[in-house]
Order: sequence, then C-alpha cells, then structure tokens
Amino acid sequence: MGAIYRTSHISNDSIPDVFTSALHYCITQHPVLSAAIQDADTEAPLFVRPGILDLRNHLSFEGLTQGHQNEAHTIQDALTRIHNTPCPYVDGVPAWKLVVIQLAADVVGNSRFWAGFVYSHSHGDGKSGLAFQKTLLRGLELAAQGLLRHVNGMVLDTNNLPPLLPCLEDLAELTISWRFLLGPLLGAYLPTSMSSFFGVQAGLSGESQAWTGLPYSYDPADHRTGVVLLQISADTLASVLKACRLRQAKLTGLLHQAIVYALSVEGHWKPQTSFVAATPLDLRNVIAGCGDGDMLNCVSGAYEVLRARPDTRYKHSISEATWVAARNTGSILSEKASTLADQPIGLLRYLRNFRPYMLDKLGKARDESYEISNLGNMSTGVETSMEEKSANWQIEQMVFSQPANAIGCAINFNTVSTTAGGLTLTITWQKDVLGLEHEEASMMIVASEVLSLLEVAGYDNGNSSTKTEPN
Repeated sequence: MGAIYRTSHISNDSIPDVFTSALHYCITQHPVLSAAIQDADTEAPLFVRPGILDLRNHLSFEGLTQGHQNEAHTIQDALTRIHNTPCPYVDGVPAWKLVVIQLAADVVGNSRFWAGFVYSHSHGDGKSGLAFQKTLLRGLELAAQGLLRHVNGMVLDTNNLPPLLPCLEDLAELTISWRFLLGPLLGAYLPTSMSSFFGVQAGLSGESQAWTGLPYSYDPADHRTGVVLLQISADTLASVLKACRLRQAKLTGLLHQAIVYALSVEGHWKPQTSFVAATPLDLRNVIAGCGDGDMLNCVSGAYEVLRARPDTRYKHSISEATWVAARNTGSILSEKASTLADQPIGLLRYLRNFRPYMLDKLGKARDESYEISNLGNMSTGVETSMEEKSANWQIEQMVFSQPANAIGCAINFNTVSTTAGGLTLTITWQKDVLGLEHEEASMMIVASEVLSLLEVAGYDNGNSSTKTEPN
C-alpha cells in the first residue's frame, strides 16, 4: 500500500528521523506491527511478540540525495522489485517493512516521497494498508509539530504496547449452513456432471468454458510477478462516479464490466466464453468492535461468472445491458458483505491440514479468472477528521498492489483512490501462466481498454475527459 506524500517542512538531513518517529507512532497504534509469527511452516502457527523491535529490519530509504524524476516508472519498478523479492518469515521479526523513496520536488519546491507499506497478508487485509497510511500521515504531522520528541533510536520496547486484536474467527460467528458446506465438499469428490446433477458447484466456478489461465504452478526459483499501473485522473473518476450514481450502480460493478470487456477485446484466449470473477469482501461493517482504523484480516470473498463480450465496442455510450450487469454485481456484493452467514472464509475451520490441501492444487485448473479488490477512497472510513491532508503533510496519490498468488487467480486488479489524485489501478499477474506470448503488452492493452470504457462512461454522463495512457 503506497502513498505519495508532499511537505514543505522537512530537510534531507531530517528525513530518516522524521519517518522513524512516525513509524514508532504507527507501531503504538497498531499492535499487529509488533507481532512475529512462530512456527510459520507448521499447521499451528502463532503470533508472538518479541521484547524489542529493531526498526532497521522494517525501514529503508532510497534516493535521499536526489529525487527520482520519472516517478511513474520509479513506482512501477519498486512494486516489481518488492513483489519479486522473497520475504521469508524470520523468528522474532514481524513480516512487514516501510520503503521510502524520495521523488522529485514539485514546482514550488515541496519535498515529495513515495512511502510503500509492504506487509504479509498474515498481518492485515487491504483496508489494513489504508489504516496504516492514515496513521503514518498522522505520525508525520505529529513529528513535524515536534510532538514525538520522546521517540529515540531504531529500537522499540514492545512491553508497553496494547494487546493484539483478536483474529476474525474470535471476533465474529461465521455461521455455515449445510447447503453451503456441501457445495465445496461434494464438488471436490464428484465428477462435474454429477455435481451439476446434485445442484452443487465443482469448485468455485463450476464453469467449464471459463478462461482461468494455465493450471496452478509454483517454481520457487522462477516465481515472478508482472506489474502494470494505470492512473485515472480525478476529473475522469468524478465523472464516472456521477454516472454510477445516476444509474444506481456501484463503481466496483462497473469496473468488473470494464475488465471483462477489456479481456474480451484482447481476446487471445478464445474460445472461452466467460470469466470467473472474484471480489474480496470487507466484513468490518458487520463485526461489532471492529472498524476501518483497525489492522487485521476481516476479509471474505464473492464469486460471479461474467460473460465475455468479444464483439462489443464502446465508442460514445455504455449499453444499458452493461449498466444492468454492473448494478447486478453491485447488488450481489452488497448482499454478501452484509452478513456473516455462509461466508467462504468460514469454511476454513473445516480444513485441518492446510499445507497438503494447498499443495494438492498445484497442476490443477484454477478456480477463478481474475480478482478485483477496490478499496475505495482514501479519505473515507478511516479517521475521517484527518482526511488526506494535515497542516504540514499531504497525500497526493495512492497505489495498492498484490503479488502473484501461486494458488490464486491468474490476474489481480487492485484499485484505490484519493479525492485530488484520482484512481490508481494496478494489474499484477503470475508470469508465464496467462498463456500469452507477450504478457506485458497484453496487460497494457487490457489497462488501456479498461480506461476507454470508464472514459466513455464519464463522457456518456456529459463530461468529457482527456485519455491518459497506462504506464
């Protein structure tokens, strides 16, 4: 979870101290940052808290003597490098770090930085990354005001930190009905024809014509993530959101339609006729005592089969069928996110041996085609009184990105926005599993087509916008 910060109240000499102080503050506000994983390679891992935290394991700086000029490429290169650098679990060392890269100053001389919060999913979900950046913004402001003078050095004593938050299954009762349970159980053992006869899904898709990429695979020596970034301007985003409101649709629903359209246009994977779309669901709103400002895992998922549209071209308007499909997806996601009953994440308690289950997937067909995780706007939900700026520090732009998942979907689409900086969409994929000769070029075309549909949606709303090419 990265953010571009801007300030006029810092000198190069003070950069390490200011960010160190702000990071101290973040750790006091989010207990999980002081937690390491014990017995990570067993069936019974535990969170443990080491007595001290050495921030030299968690904080790094790049380009402090001269800011990077081409920041779009700098950020994309940083994401690629981070995703392709293994982050092993080490005894006594929590699995996260903050990478601070100095960017070029703006036209009035304000200092600018990209602060990338890199963390294992064991330590939080997507909203956790937003919560961290909000807290970091607050910490930088407190440091600028001289209110964190008590912070000293790179070593932090953890003995007086707040207790860890409970895990999801202790926070909430994830009830599972027999019908919901029997679906994956029977689907795992019955042939597809019999699963269909009994009315259960074979796996998550149950869709033989869906494109899902090449089978699950993992080579530790050659497991790589591809990255493409797309920036959608604040004006375009505002127009698209207005169009969604007018048509009672959600942005995530429209993004699904844009992605399916883009994948269909690129179309190297014919004759598949559908895509199995996965959407992470944030359950914070239905869990008592859990809020957007908390760092923990409160995520489940929803799945939908969406039909390919290889012959559709959008030039001047979005078809009513597209808006209907977008509304339908939005309704499905809203319904799924409003309950703790029959959540897929609740099925994990029936799984006793995780590692054999995961390894058994290798070599088999993937369950999903792609995933989209839309975190919404940075200024909503987390410490709303702070918004995106303070007296001395401001967040210009956000980026949210996930690495390739060896036993997940082939392609990840991750989005996050700020009011002033617009929306950033990051496309990541596992290299060599798309079945395409030129993967990066194809993903750049997909990004461009997603942008085209969104711009048409905004234009159709009566607001034209200037097209911006993906990086």
